[in-house]
Amino acid sequence: QVSGITYSSTAGPVVNVDGERAMNLYARPTLRPNPGPFPDIRKIVQALCSGDKVSSRWLINWCAALIQRPERRGMVAVVVLSPLQGIGKTMFGRLLAHIIGEQNSAVIGDQTLEDDFNSSYAAKLFVLADEVAVGRASRKNIIAKIKACVTDDRVPMRSMYTAPAEVENRMSWWMTSNSPRPLLIEANDRRFTVLRPTRVSADYLAGLPQCYEKDGTGFTESFARQVAGFAAYLMAWKVDHELASKPLLSEAKSQIQEASQASPEAFLTAIRRLGISYRAQPAGRWHRERHGPHVVSLRELHGLVSAARPPP
Repeated sequence: QVSGITYSSTAGPVVNVDGERAMNLYARPTLRPNPGPFPDIRKIVQALCSGDKVSSRWLINWCAALIQRPERRGMVAVVVLSPLQGIGKTMFGRLLAHIIGEQNSAVIGDQTLEDDFNSSYAAKLFVLADEVAVGRASRKNIIAKIKACVTDDRVPMRSMYTAPAEVENRMSWWMTSNSPRPLLIEANDRRFTVLRPTRVSADYLAGLPQCYEKDGTGFTESFARQVAGFAAYLMAWKVDHELASKPLLSEAKSQIQEASQASPEAFLTAIRRLGISYRAQPAGRWHRERHGPHVVSLRELHGLVSAARPPP
């Protein structure tokens, strides 16, 4: 008899947790790491990080932390933005899920995030949230749910026809989106790393579909060998856990943070960045043309102008 559930990649089917017997839900992956080259995966990493070495190192380190200890919750979620289809953002998430084990992973979309029932992913180790677009202020409840799943120690698990239960949060999140602002990110955020792939070659785009079997059943044999080689590379990586626990600073993230601001704060950010002095009518008209109208009180406007005024 067991009194709960847990995940452990190093233990047997039953684990002692604080003196209680818990069922170990961890399923051994079918993939076995095997040292070897992985040139196509290197190209995907380079594309996702726009060729930036700092971003690439951060991503590889994050992946290594995930693969070496999949039951250790990732404190930072990765969000990959690109309106371009077939650039590899979902494919990379799927190969990570394959390395960790499909039974330990979940692939979800907006509809699942909106649902009250989350048992399909709440107790998983890796969550691929594909084509996320919850950046509107009206969907703050969904954004709050995602944030809790990234950082909270325990999360509620809700299933149909059963009472809610609290489970230990072991989820690491990989999110993709075609939207320029898939979610709201505050200025002081500590949960999200944002990657925005830039232009890639036509040969690169044409080559990615060749990594899948023609019937769509999975990776080709040659690409599966690359995934095994990549897994071995990640297992041998010396993980910097401090680096993995802090989001990467990027221009893409800064742009989402600015777009997430309320209209008055966005106005201040814009005039500070441009270094212009405030003039009520021209500046107000300039702001309305770009961000739409926003009604503020005279007191609020006075506070904004005072805050924006450069020091003497």
